[in-house]
Amino acid sequence: MNDYNAAEGLDFFGDSRESKGKREVILSLYSAMISIGQEIRKSVERVTVWGSGIVLLAVGWIARADQDTIDETQRFALSGCVLVFAIAQIAFIRSLWGRYRQIMVCVRRINELQGGHQPGVFLHERALFPKAWLDFGTDRWREAVFRNAYLSIGVVTAIGVVLIWVLAP
Repeated sequence: MNDYNAAEGLDFFGDSRESKGKREVILSLYSAMISIGQEIRKSVERVTVWGSGIVLLAVGWIARADQDTIDETQRFALSGCVLVFAIAQIAFIRSLWGRYRQIMVCVRRINELQGGHQPGVFLHERALFPKAWLDFGTDRWREAVFRNAYLSIGVVTAIGVVLIWVLAP
């Protein structure tokens, strides 16, 4: 059940000097991985909010500007720019997803090493962590911040392109 246990060289709960040293390293690594994961999530949120805001502000400015009428070629160019910007955002967020998954694999492995998924280690007849957390870093794990980012970028892009064609002078 546990791929990372004492049989592989670490008596996590032992009192030996070596066990205590390894435990300190693992706990430091765990804290760092959690912190990096949170920073990645914050980056996804910032990219989504700022990118969406930039698109909406630009489209709003185009729609309200006292300019000559925007012809069809310019509308296609503006729509293309909005789409390229959205694709760049999504590509950046996808790269963050890959990094986030790798970090969550490490977090899951440390949780397993600590016995957090095994009933009775921390709580009487129950595991400390929910079973769903065994999916951290796997294809089955769905992190809401990434899903919400893709949805938000898609909706804002669609609204932006529609507004370019409907509201522009």
